[in-house]
Amino acid sequence: MRRCIFFALAFLLFCEIPLQGKEMANYDILMDQVSVKTADELQEKYGLELGGAGGGAMEVVRLFSLSFDVYHFVTLEEARFLLVKSAETLLKNINSCKEIRPYLIEYPFPLSGIEINLIVYDEKDREKQPGCIIACGISEGKLRYKTEISESELWKTLCSESYDQAKEKLLHQPPIQFVPQKKSFWRRGFSSTASRFFSLLYWMTGGPSDRNKYKGPECEVKTAWFLDNCCESIAKKYHLTFHRFGNFTEEWETYTYGFSFIGSQKLNLDQSRILGAQVFEKLFKILRTAPEIERYQQDQKEYYKDAASHPPLTDKVELFQTRLKIAFWDENVDRPLPPNIAQILFIDNAFHYYEADPKTQSLRLVMKESYDDAVAFKNAQLKK
Repeated sequence: MRRCIFFALAFLLFCEIPLQGKEMANYDILMDQVSVKTADELQEKYGLELGGAGGGAMEVVRLFSLSFDVYHFVTLEEARFLLVKSAETLLKNINSCKEIRPYLIEYPFPLSGIEINLIVYDEKDREKQPGCIIACGISEGKLRYKTEISESELWKTLCSESYDQAKEKLLHQPPIQFVPQKKSFWRRGFSSTASRFFSLLYWMTGGPSDRNKYKGPECEVKTAWFLDNCCESIAKKYHLTFHRFGNFTEEWETYTYGFSFIGSQKLNLDQSRILGAQVFEKLFKILRTAPEIERYQQDQKEYYKDAASHPPLTDKVELFQTRLKIAFWDENVDRPLPPNIAQILFIDNAFHYYEADPKTQSLRLVMKESYDDAVAFKNAQLKK
C-alpha cells in the first residue's frame, strides 16, 4: 500500500498535464499551476511559506493573489526586497504560461492585477519588537508595511510607497542575502500535489463542466446560454473560437452585452475591418430581434431601474450596451506581428484595431472607426 502511495505521489509531482489539447482550457487550473510554481520558487530562494492563494477569474483572469508566511523578523529593507522579488517572480510566471494568455484581462499581465501579502511570525512576542515589520503587501502597484499592534487598530501602517519607488530604493540599499531553502521530497509533495491532482482529474474528465460556465439568476443564465449557442454558430462560420458571454474589461457594471472570441488567422487591417463588422452585425441583429433578448432586456430594465451604477437600459438593445473582442493568437500562443492585427475591440460605439509590439507583445492602437464606417467599408469591399 505504501509503495502505491509513493508511486502515485511521484507521478503527480513530475508529470505534466497536457491542457493544451483542450479546445478551451480551464484557466482556474492554470492559475493554480502558476501560483504553485511561484510559491515553490520563492520558498526555495527566500524561505517564504505559502499561506494561501486565490484570485479573480469570473469571465477573464483579472487577479492573482498570494499570501506567504515568514518565520523570522524582517527589516523594512528586507520586506521591500521580498515584495519586489515576489512580484517579479509572479509576473514572470504568469506571462510565461502560454496556455493562460488568451484568458488574461491584459497581456502582458499588469502589476495592478497581482496582490501579495507577507505575514511575519516569530517565537518572540511581536509587541516587544517595536519597529519590526509584522506584515507587508503589494496591491494595485503600491507597497504597504505594517508594524507593531496598537490599541486602536490591529496593525499600524508604518509607511507605503509605489512599486517604482521601491525598485529605485533597492538599487541604493545594501545587498540582501537569504539562505536558500531546499524542500524535501515530501514537503514539495504536499505543497504542489493537490494542484497537479486536480489538473489530472480535469484532464481525465474532459475539461470544465458546462454547468458552471454561467451562474446567477435563472433568467440571466438562460439568456447567457442562448447567446452562447448563437455565438458558437457565428464562430464556426468565421473560423473563430467563442470564449464566452460576459464582461472582459476592467470595468464591471458599465454595459450589458459582452462577447469574446479567439482567432488564429493572420489578417491585415482591411481584412480585420471586414471580419469585425461581419461578426458584430450578426451579433447585433440577434440582440435587436430575438424574442429571448427582448424579454431579458425588459427584465433587466425593471431590475436595474433604481441602480445608479448600471448603464441606462432601453426597450431595444443599443450600440453603447454592446462590446466585442476578437483576439488573435498564433500556434505558439503569441500575438501575430505587424502588419497583422492582434486584436479587434468594439467598445464605446466604435471599432478599435490593435497591433502587437514585436518586443513586448503589448497592444497599440492603429485605427479607430465608427460602427457605420466599418459596415460601409465592409459592404464596399465585399461588392468588389
